[in-house]
Amino acid sequence: MRLAQALRQNISVLMLTAPDRDQLRLLERRYWQDQELQADIRRFFTRGRGPLDTDTFTHVMVRAHRDHWPEFLYEAWRRHRISTALMRSRVAEVFAWVRTPEALLPTEKWLTLFRHAGFTHDGVPASPPSGVTQLWRASAPEHRFRMSWTPSLSTARGYAAGQNHAEPGAGRIYTAHVPPERVLAVLDAKLANPLEVEWIVNTRGLEVEEISLASL
Repeated sequence: MRLAQALRQNISVLMLTAPDRDQLRLLERRYWQDQELQADIRRFFTRGRGPLDTDTFTHVMVRAHRDHWPEFLYEAWRRHRISTALMRSRVAEVFAWVRTPEALLPTEKWLTLFRHAGFTHDGVPASPPSGVTQLWRASAPEHRFRMSWTPSLSTARGYAAGQNHAEPGAGRIYTAHVPPERVLAVLDAKLANPLEVEWIVNTRGLEVEEISLASL
C-alpha cells in the first residue's frame, strides 16, 4: 500500500514539473479506469502553463473518463491551455457525447463556452437558423428546461418511449418555439445515431409547453 501510494505521489510530482511532452508520455501509459489518472489529467489542465496543440489535447482527453470531459474542456479553455478555436470545435460534441451534460457541468458554464464559441454546425462556424423553429424534447418535468432539443417530433416520441436511453421519468414531451439567437449549436453528422439531429438551446426565458401524448 505504501509503495503504491509513493508511486502515485511520484507520478503526480512529475505531472506538475515535467514538460508537456513528458507529461503526455506518462498519461499515455495509463487507462481511464485509473482514478489517479483522472486527478493527474485535472492537474495537467489546471496547473500546466502554455497552450496545447490539438493533437496533445486530443491525446489527453482520450485518456479521460467521459464524465470528466465537460470539466476538463472548460478548465483547459478557461486557463488558456487551449484556444477558443479549439474549444469551439469540441464544445457541442462534448455536450452531446456525455449522458447528463448539465449534471456534469453547471448550465452557466456551458452557456459561457457556447457564447464564446458562437454558433456552430458539427463543430464548424456557421450561420444560425433564419427564423423561429419549433423544437421538441422528451424529458422528466424537472428537466424540461435543459439544453438538448430535437427538430423531430418522431425522435422525441421515441425517446419518451424509452428508445436509446435509460433516463428514468423521461416520458413527457415538451415543445418550444425557438428564435435563432437561442440556438447555440446543431449536431447531426457527429452524433452516434446518424438518424438523429440535436439542437443545443439556451432555454432561459423561453416558453416551454408540455404536449399531451394522446394528442399526437
